[in-house]
Amino acid sequence: MPKPPDSQLLGLLTDASSNKLTQYFLVHANDTTEAKRFLLDQRLRKEQNMAAIIPQTNQKSTYWRVLIRQLLHPSGSPRIIDVINWSSDTGHANTNDIFPDQMADFYGSNLIASALQYRPLVDYEIVEGSRVVIPKPSIDINILDAISYKLNFTYDIIMPADGEYGVLKEDGHWTGIMGAVESGKANFSLSLAMTQERASSLDPTKMYFMDALTFITAKSPPSAPWQKLITPFQLNVWVCVVVSVFGGVLLYHVFYHIQATTSSSRLLDSHASMRILASFLSQSLYGYLWFSAGRVFLGFWFLYVFLVTTHYKTSLTSNLAVPFIPPPLDTLQQLLGSNVKYGVTDINVGIRQRDQDLN
Repeated sequence: MPKPPDSQLLGLLTDASSNKLTQYFLVHANDTTEAKRFLLDQRLRKEQNMAAIIPQTNQKSTYWRVLIRQLLHPSGSPRIIDVINWSSDTGHANTNDIFPDQMADFYGSNLIASALQYRPLVDYEIVEGSRVVIPKPSIDINILDAISYKLNFTYDIIMPADGEYGVLKEDGHWTGIMGAVESGKANFSLSLAMTQERASSLDPTKMYFMDALTFITAKSPPSAPWQKLITPFQLNVWVCVVVSVFGGVLLYHVFYHIQATTSSSRLLDSHASMRILASFLSQSLYGYLWFSAGRVFLGFWFLYVFLVTTHYKTSLTSNLAVPFIPPPLDTLQQLLGSNVKYGVTDINVGIRQRDQDLN
C-alpha cells in the first residue's frame, strides 16, 4: 500500500481476515511515527504478517528502513523492531526475515484457555468462587504442558461463564467456549469437537482423538398384563374374527329362519348371537339345523372355530411363557417416527454427580 489505509478500508481488511485468509501488509509510511501508529493499531492485533517501509536519507544514498511488529515480547505488549535496511545500490543490509514466525517463541507470555471438564481428555479441580481452575493430569493437559514448555508460555484455564461449549446466536456470535475464543477473552480451547459451523469461526488443530458417540434409550418394558389377551392375534386377524362372528350370526339366523318356516320353532336374534359365540367357548349347541345347507354351514363353522381357538390358545401360552418385548430403536429414523422424546444430557452434571458418589 502506498500509504497506511484509512479507517474505513482498515475495517474492511480486518473483516476479511475473519474468513481465514492469510494476509500480508507491506505499507509505505512517511516517518516512524506513522509506521508505529499503523503497526500497533488494535484492529490489526490478530494479524501476524505486517511490515512498514520508511524512506531514509544519509550522506551517501537513500535507503529503505523496514519495521515489523513483534506480537509477543517479554514486556507483555507488542513492540516495533527493525528487520531490514534496503537500498537500490547495495541491496539489503542484513538477512532477517521480513515476516518471521511470530509463534516460534511466546517469551513467557501467559495465555488463557477456555475449557469444560471432560475426562479423560480434560480434568481439573474447581476453585470455589472462581472460574479459574487447577488443571489435573489428563490427555489434553499433558499435551498442553509439553507445548507450553516447547514454545515458552504459561497458561490458565477458565470455565466459560455460561457453562456451554457454544451455540451460534442470531447475531452471528457464539456463546460458551466458542464465544470466549471468538471475542479474544480466551486464546484457545481444549477438547472441543469441531463441526463445519465451528470451523468457520475457529482454526482447529489436526484431529488426534475420535470420540465414538451414540444415542441410547431405555430398554423396552414387557407389555401390560391386559395386552397379553390381545397380542396372540394381530389387528387384521382380530378384524377377520369379529367380521366372521357377525357373519356367522347372520347366516345362522337366516338358516334357522328358513328351517322355522316348516316348523313351529323360532329363534330370537339374541339367541342366535349367543349360540355362535358359545361355540368359541366349546359350549354345545341345541336345536341343530336338520336340513343340508344348515348342517354344512355348522360343519364348516365348527371347523373354523376349532382352528381359531387352537391357534389363539397356543399363541397365548407362548406369550405367557415368553413375554413380548417391543423391538428397540436401532436407527435415527425409528427414533423420529416414535413418540419418544429425545434430548441431550449435560455430561458435566453427570461427572460431578459421579464424583460426589465416589466421595
